Amino acid sequence: MGTVVVGFRLGWDAKGRQATVVLTRAGVLHHSMGLLGLAVRPARPHAPAARDPHPVPRQAATLRRLYADLLHQGYTRELIPPACVRLDTDEHPLHPRPWGEHAPPAHPGLIAEFTGAAPSGRGRSRTPWPSSTRRSA
Repeated sequence: MGTVVVGFRLGWDAKGRQATVVLTRAGVLHHSMGLLGLAVRPARPHAPAARDPHPVPRQAATLRRLYADLLHQGYTRELIPPACVRLDTDEHPLHPRPWGEHAPPAHPGLIAEFTGAAPSGRGRSRTPWPSSTRRSA
């Protein structure tokens, strides 16, 4: 059946690190960090807040904020630009209370499949989500 995810991967050349963040259809953010060019540890899942009627839009805002925060921290190389990708991997189902001991388990194949299916970047970051739009006169 598969699932659709949105995500990105940024690199920090000076430190030799990379960060990958993926948002799934259920509204779960998977955040993984590691050394450039090496396999990263399984992603830490962050489930949406309890009783949230609209988890995906709220988590998408968090995804945008994470992108901006990582750029500010020094992750300026765009290894995978923000992209929406359909994966063959099935998403783990969420428990009715997705926090604490009921938090979703790490999904090691999700990050690997995303990086294999997503288009690669050009090397330098250009902000795909502008904070404002300007019109030239």
